[in-house]
Amino acid sequence: MNTTKILRLLNAFTLAITLFVNYWVNTDGNSGRSVGEISDAYPTLITPAGYAFSIWALIYSLLIGFVVIQWSAKRPEELITRISGWFILSNLANAGWIFTFLAEQFWLSVILMFVLLGSLVVLTLRLITLDFSRWANRVFIRNAIMIYLGWIVAASVVNVSAALVSNRWGGAFLSPEAWGILMISTATLVYLFLLKQIRAVASAGVGIWALVAITVARDSTAFGIEVAAWGAVIVLAGGIFTLLLLGRQKRT
Repeated sequence: MNTTKILRLLNAFTLAITLFVNYWVNTDGNSGRSVGEISDAYPTLITPAGYAFSIWALIYSLLIGFVVIQWSAKRPEELITRISGWFILSNLANAGWIFTFLAEQFWLSVILMFVLLGSLVVLTLRLITLDFSRWANRVFIRNAIMIYLGWIVAASVVNVSAALVSNRWGGAFLSPEAWGILMISTATLVYLFLLKQIRAVASAGVGIWALVAITVARDSTAFGIEVAAWGAVIVLAGGIFTLLLLGRQKRT
């Protein structure tokens, strides 16, 4: 069995582990609390409304599409060898994060979340150098990872906030609302960086999805958070529009 085939199998196997763990914690197989219940026990001002987490269905559907597409990819050796190690790491970090979060080991979960974030950044950087002339490759490989990355950027700042809340951190010299605004600003800067450096429109689009969900969750409370979130939405939307407009002008 050659290396490429082994890596393809590991891609599929580690994704299957991640999917099983996610299924298990949301069914009767898990006798403890769910991820959502634990998250509700440590509320933060930047936790998105519940509907926002439905994006996982899209992410996992696209990732399943990837493990199928990888078997028919053009120049498979180049694709598989460049991304498989980091894709496998992202799957293991995802599954590991679930266990640590369920165990309420929040700072360990933060570490694993940043491992997941870092692996997705590397994956994205490696993918943008490859040719994706087939629409299926663009959707199920490049855009799948960019959408995944976009959500994990938002999830990372929420995870850090939950870890701070779990330690009963008072915010030091800033109020909880000010820290929430700082977290939103940090995530927005990351999205803008991704837009500028690698044209990650899909990632920024997911950022808008998460930010709008934050405003929905606030329901007229924490006015500063709502203003910051809507301001970030306008900035990201403007960035996406500008990038698409400039790209269109270059083609003409």
